[in-house]
Amino acid sequence: MRYQRFFSLVLALLVLASTARAQTGDWRSVEKLYAGTHISVLDRQSPIRLYCNFERATGKELFCRQETRPAFLPPYLPPIFSEVALDRGDIREVRLEHSGAANALIGGAIGAGAGAALGAAVTTDGHSRGPAMALFGVLGFAMGSAINKALPITHRKVIYRR
Repeated sequence: MRYQRFFSLVLALLVLASTARAQTGDWRSVEKLYAGTHISVLDRQSPIRLYCNFERATGKELFCRQETRPAFLPPYLPPIFSEVALDRGDIREVRLEHSGAANALIGGAIGAGAGAALGAAVTTDGHSRGPAMALFGVLGFAMGSAINKALPITHRKVIYRR
C-alpha cells in the first residue's frame, strides 16, 4: 500500500514528461546537425515519418540520404541510398533518432523478454520451462529486432517543430 502511492507518482511524472512539448522552433538547430546524423522528418503531405541520415540544411531546404533495400537484393549486400530534398515550409517536425543497430537491439530486448514470458506461460512442466523460455526468447529477439528496425517505436529529442 505504501509503495502504491510512490509508483503512482512516478507513473504520473513519466506520463507528464513524455507529453511535454519541446520548445523548438529554431531552424538553426537543424542547420547545426552533423552530416550522417540519424533523423526523422514529418512533413505536411504525409502522415508517415521519413527516416534518413542528415546531409545538410539551408535556409529553405533540408537534404538527407534515405536508405532503401529492394526486396530482391540479399540482406548481406549494401543498401541503396537516395538523396531527398524537403522544403522547409512543408516540414512539421525534425527529430533525432537512434541508429538502425540501436533500434534492432531495443526491439530485440523487448521481444526477448516477451518471448521468454510467453515460453514460461505456455509450459506446464517445470523441467521444460527453461528450454521453452530460451527458445521463445530467441524467437522473440529475432522478431522484435526486425520489427523495431523497420518501424522504430523509440524516438529521441525533437529539435525542430513548427
